[in-house]
Amino acid sequence: MNTPPSNAAQASSTSGSPASFHQPIVQKDHEKPRLTDEQKKTNHITSEQNRRNFLRQQFDRLSEMVPGTRGKARSEAVVLEKLVDYGHSQIEDGQRMIEEIERRGGYVDPEMRAKFFVPGRHRYHTEDAEADDLEGRKSFG
Repeated sequence: MNTPPSNAAQASSTSGSPASFHQPIVQKDHEKPRLTDEQKKTNHITSEQNRRNFLRQQFDRLSEMVPGTRGKARSEAVVLEKLVDYGHSQIEDGQRMIEEIERRGGYVDPEMRAKFFVPGRHRYHTEDAEADDLEGRKSFG
């Protein structure tokens, strides 16, 4: 039975010689053909364009959600700055609500209070919050 040599046999017969270093690598039948340098470059450029488009779309979505950036020409840096400012204002609003609840004699769960903790911007210290919690439980229970 005459069967042609397999691709693996062809590859192994030429792999030992120095001239084979510059010859294309013969693929096995079940392997995908290797990409050329031009194909790799094209794929890289396309992937990078897709990544940038995705980021641009996400910043567009953010700019529609963040007060002060909706419908305006903007840079990503401006959107991020406004987003941080908005986040801090929401945290401060939550802190004010917690203070008001407690001023009126209400109880705020420590887990809820922890959600409004931002290092360097928080009005509460965690130890004080725990002490307040213990005092609150004594007075209510």
